Order: sequence, then structure tokens, then C-alpha cells
Amino acid sequence: MIFFSDAVLLADEAQFYALQQLALVQCNQLQDRVAILDIKEDEANRSWEDSYKEFRNKIGIKNLKYGAAYTPWLRFSYPKQLDYNVFSGNATDGNGAVDLDTITSDSNLNNLVTSTTTAVTDRTAVEATITANKSTSPTLEDRYKFLKNDLDAVTTDPQRKTRFKNLLGFARGLALRCCRLVLIAGWHQPSERSQRLCCQHPQGGRGRSGCV
Repeated sequence: MIFFSDAVLLADEAQFYALQQLALVQCNQLQDRVAILDIKEDEANRSWEDSYKEFRNKIGIKNLKYGAAYTPWLRFSYPKQLDYNVFSGNATDGNGAVDLDTITSDSNLNNLVTSTTTAVTDRTAVEATITANKSTSPTLEDRYKFLKNDLDAVTTDPQRKTRFKNLLGFARGLALRCCRLVLIAGWHQPSERSQRLCCQHPQGGRGRSGCV
């Protein structure tokens, strides 16, 4: 089959129809292929009826048995790039939900789906950690700057001690949450020391409340 849908982008209609006619000529000469032809449907102030009537008038009468017109255009509201979550958990067939991890017999494709699912889960966990630590600030950097400026703005020792504890708590809390993410995601084999650090209690003691 000869298929060239981008031909509708040609501004010169004479060139557009000449190209389609040449495709039909080749099909007739070789007699082992057909041409799939598009109709110009995107012109302003032109109805679909006017579009296909113009196509009939300008495509000519030769070699038409080797061509087929594709109309109307398929239009949809999805963007060109779709988020994986649009498909994950939403694909179904006549028997119910479809497991994307085993949707094909190609193990490489199935492994790619599994890796993507893992990556999406990890991203969700990272985003949740960032949201929890940045508080009302736009970013983690902004949160750090806010706490640092808050510390620099005070002069008395009691105030500085309180503000410094806030800043230190932010940094330590972020480190602990990142450590948990590494352990949960299995990004590396944790050492005994890293496991101990991640299992320290958030308030400085030790206990299971700080463990994953």
C-alpha cells in the first residue's frame, strides 16, 4: 500500500492532486499495490460534503480501481503524548481488566511494562516525599531558604536555638525519608550502617517507628 497522509499539508491543491494521481499511475503500472488517499478536510469554511465532492472532481477518472479514499478523518481529544497511568489499570477486554505486564508474548515488551510500572511507583513515592518536606514552599530549595533566612533573622540565643532545630529537623527528616525510599525501591543493597541510620527514631532515639 502507498500511504502518504502528510500530503494534505501541501498548500498547492494542484500539487496535492497531482501527487495522488501519480500514486495511482504507479499502482496501475505495477499492479501489486493500492494507494490510500486522504481528502483535504481541514480547510476553513469547508464542510465535509464539499471536501469529498472536490476530491471526486479533481482526482480524475484514471486508475481509480487501484485507490481508496480515507474519510472522514479520525479525530480524538488525547494529546500526542499520553501518560502511562492512562492505560495502567484501565485496559480491559471482554473478560475484564487486562494485565499489561503480560499483554504480549514478547518478554522484552513485558519487561519494559514491568520496569515502567516500577518507575511510576518510585516517582509517586519521591513526589510524596518532596510534598511532605517542602511544606507550604514551592520547592525543597525554597523551604530550606525559608528556614535558613528565618534562622538568620533572629538574634537571641533561645530564638536561634529553636530556628536551628527547625532547620536541622528539615534536613534530617529529608535524609531519613530519602533513605527509606532507597530501601523500599531496592535501588541498592543497604549496608548494616545505612539500615541502622534509617531505623533511628525521628526524635533522636531508636525504635521501630523510624524503620521501613
